[in-house]
Amino acid sequence: MAYDPALKLLFIGTGNGSPYRWKERSPKGGDNLYLASIVAIRVDDGQMAWYYQQVPGESWDYTATAKMILADLEIDGRPRKVLMQAPKNGFFYVLDRATGELLSARNFTYVNWTLGVDPKTGRPRPNPAADYTASPKLVFPSQAGAHNWQPMSFSPVTGLVYIPVIDAPMVYVESSQRPAGLIEGMFTVPGVPAEAYDPQAMASLFGPLPSLASLSSGIDAPVRSRGELRAWDPVNQRSVWSTPSLGVWDGGVMSTAGNLVFQGNGAGSFRIFAADTGRVLHEIDVGTSIMAAPMTYSVDGVQYVAVMAGYGGGGGFSFPPDSAAYRYGNEGRIVVFKLGGGNVPKPAIVQEVSFPVPPPRATDPAAAVRGEVLYNRYCSRCHQFGRGLLPDLRRMSPQTHTLFSEIVLRGAYLPKGMARWDDVLSPPDAEAIHAFIIEQAWRAHDAEQATKQ
Repeated sequence: MAYDPALKLLFIGTGNGSPYRWKERSPKGGDNLYLASIVAIRVDDGQMAWYYQQVPGESWDYTATAKMILADLEIDGRPRKVLMQAPKNGFFYVLDRATGELLSARNFTYVNWTLGVDPKTGRPRPNPAADYTASPKLVFPSQAGAHNWQPMSFSPVTGLVYIPVIDAPMVYVESSQRPAGLIEGMFTVPGVPAEAYDPQAMASLFGPLPSLASLSSGIDAPVRSRGELRAWDPVNQRSVWSTPSLGVWDGGVMSTAGNLVFQGNGAGSFRIFAADTGRVLHEIDVGTSIMAAPMTYSVDGVQYVAVMAGYGGGGGFSFPPDSAAYRYGNEGRIVVFKLGGGNVPKPAIVQEVSFPVPPPRATDPAAAVRGEVLYNRYCSRCHQFGRGLLPDLRRMSPQTHTLFSEIVLRGAYLPKGMARWDDVLSPPDAEAIHAFIIEQAWRAHDAEQATKQ
């Protein structure tokens, strides 16, 4: 949200549509008003003053909930009170915040979900290359967005907006007619990052899939995920400078009147840039992944910069191997800096623990095959294999294996935050999921033992 006390307007950004597939929500068409929109509300009476819908018929999880910045800019030779937003869909929007008039919309990273925004109507022009209803499509940006919730920052001194950009493609697969079917949290449209797209490995869940090479034909951008800090000129709608980040899922931004820009990243590095040129002035390894934006304050004439450090996000969120969360663990903390301060103490490096010997495999191999579909549908959004926010279930203890059905169906671990699933899963379903996890645990255990021989 953002608030203009002079206009007495409250601005809110709204979320995406669900189910994701527009034609499933609205078979007769329609914009699905107020999805992926900025809405201005009069605080005196609660009535809507205006709205601007960024993505009519939204189908890619492109919310309009990123930070909004209110500023006074000179555009076409006249002062304008504007609202600026760089949402997930990859466009930088400048609106007249009194009337909702679209002043400009330009993509700040590569996009192919649309052919562009019509400056007269404000509507995006459809791109058939992003319609995944009939076949999988490689779409820019991903469900994570070209910019997510991590705050961007505007400097009135430089006139630039500093955006933590996520430049990443994603393969959208319509799965309602495939073995995977419904997938919790993704409905029937799972998005697969380009790096993880493996048609052969995914065949048991999705059947035959096209190669990544065929999907990327005609794409005029690198088919890989990368993060950047980008300085954007909102008046001329152009990039002034950009610098690669050390990760993809990185921190918010703070800019100061002293020509400085501060940002932390997933690798655990806290970086300070020259706001006008993007030159890296200083870099501090804190040993903790950072997503939040820094803040600054002074006490007794001493200025401090503080940031809340820790990794996370929606769902289970696995840790990339180059992240500080993977290397040092993910205990959240507040890190505070001052000029002349000492070294930042880092957590101990996480020691790899061998996979325990799993219980015996299921006597019926078909159970694990069925369990794979159920695990993918109901469990994988949170419990991903590898180091992450939530436990890797391949490493369950013997006690947890014994209690598996009690945990899944009857809520034995409710105090730990694990919900009960007996309204969705039957006892045979839970047994099949357990069989799949045991099979995956044996594969990981055997692969590990093979490397030690």
